[in-house]
Amino acid sequence: MTHQPTHSFRSLILAIALLGLLAGTVAAQSATQTGNGTSQSDPPPTKRDIAYGTEPGQTLNFWAGKSGDKAPLLVYIPGGAWQRIDGRIDTLGRCKQFWDRGFAVAMVQYRLAPKNPLPVPVLDAALAVQFLRHHAKDLGLDPNRVALLGMSAGGCSALWLATHDDIADPTSDNPILRESSKPQAVVAGMAQTTIVPAEVEHWVGVNALRHGMVAGAGGYSSVDQVKVAFEKDPAVAILYRKFSPIHQVSADAPPILLEYGGLAPAGAGDIHDGAFGIRFLEAAKRVGARCHLSIYKNESYPPYPGGAVTFVTNAMKGNPSHLSH
Repeated sequence: MTHQPTHSFRSLILAIALLGLLAGTVAAQSATQTGNGTSQSDPPPTKRDIAYGTEPGQTLNFWAGKSGDKAPLLVYIPGGAWQRIDGRIDTLGRCKQFWDRGFAVAMVQYRLAPKNPLPVPVLDAALAVQFLRHHAKDLGLDPNRVALLGMSAGGCSALWLATHDDIADPTSDNPILRESSKPQAVVAGMAQTTIVPAEVEHWVGVNALRHGMVAGAGGYSSVDQVKVAFEKDPAVAILYRKFSPIHQVSADAPPILLEYGGLAPAGAGDIHDGAFGIRFLEAAKRVGARCHLSIYKNESYPPYPGGAVTFVTNAMKGNPSHLSH
């Protein structure tokens, strides 16, 4: 009897594939990996556990750029369904290739759902960007060259910051909140481009709703609770649509690179399915946004030449060529 891979196992396979795809240079880095998954050449953070807000969990680790002044900044937003922090944020890992090219790097920790449902995890990431811009001079950063890298739910957050209106409040008494939340470029890996349950089910299959991200995002324990809430309270539907990047994208969005580990069979229900990227790319083209989609081993959606670092560097130089798929 032949068994089909489960949804969770398929997600793991696609995630492993993406790690080889993302930025195009992870394989070379792996030769120096130690037993605990860190690179022997990874420097420790320049500053640890910087509080970017007043709430527990609003912290980040920071690696200064090699130049020491006016460095471009990469802000890494980890995934984990907005309910946990996947991976480590005390070692550069996949961000090291950016640091090697002169970027400063910040890895953000944020408050987690379901205890802290939307909009908290996403707005925490926005606040971290604003905090870093406000302290750019002290940290040796160029506040006008900020890129985001996010995985899975972290990628969804990064896309939202790219596509949503800037949340800077020029009238705020808090100078941090007067800073821009908009990045100059975004790289999103395995990102969910919608969290509206009906769209998730239609695009990738009902099994994706069993992953927990869609329900937990709103503070619910099951997608059935979400569907009931949709019917009873219009504000819930508004919230889910608002924090779905595909419904925010416009021509004003910065250049976006989407990377996925694969394209699952129709209806397979993978929460990391490349179908999310295809839908977003179509929407981006309709409004004139710059977006490149890469799906592992899919000739229709090839890797960006030179990988993520080159994409971000080109975007920050204002070079529009080859930024769109």
